[in-house]
Amino acid sequence: MRPLAILLLFLCAAPAAAEDGFLSKLSLGVNYTGAQARYDLSRRTALEARYQSGESGDVTAGVFGARLYRFPRETGRYRVFFGGELAALSGNTKDRHYGTSGFAAGAFLGVETRPVKRMAIGLDAGPYFIALKERKTRLSSSGLDFVVNTYAQLYLF
Repeated sequence: MRPLAILLLFLCAAPAAAEDGFLSKLSLGVNYTGAQARYDLSRRTALEARYQSGESGDVTAGVFGARLYRFPRETGRYRVFFGGELAALSGNTKDRHYGTSGFAAGAFLGVETRPVKRMAIGLDAGPYFIALKERKTRLSSSGLDFVVNTYAQLYLF
């Protein structure tokens, strides 16, 4: 619930910053199992907040993260990018008997295209270090994994 509140606060502050061109640099998107808000710091750099959640069997999980994008070049309708992400992770069983929390940190390389002026569709992938700790037993686990992300981004203003 906290990530949603942060995103709403971010969006409510937008009209106050409209005179600075804030809204023209803001875009909202959907990704596999979640949503994101991206702000273009410059033509080649963007910062993004994203939230993802999922459920499998009696386990629910959530991820709230921040990404930094760098767009080194644009060729036609395609933009290649790279960046890094840092995210907070949590998971619980429905009966709350077990719960985990932790973090993920990773780097990614991707490409996005604009099929229409105000929409981008993208794909990125890269290695992530993931560390989790079970709250009750304090057992921990960490490892390297390969993560793939897909998204559709809408430029509203």
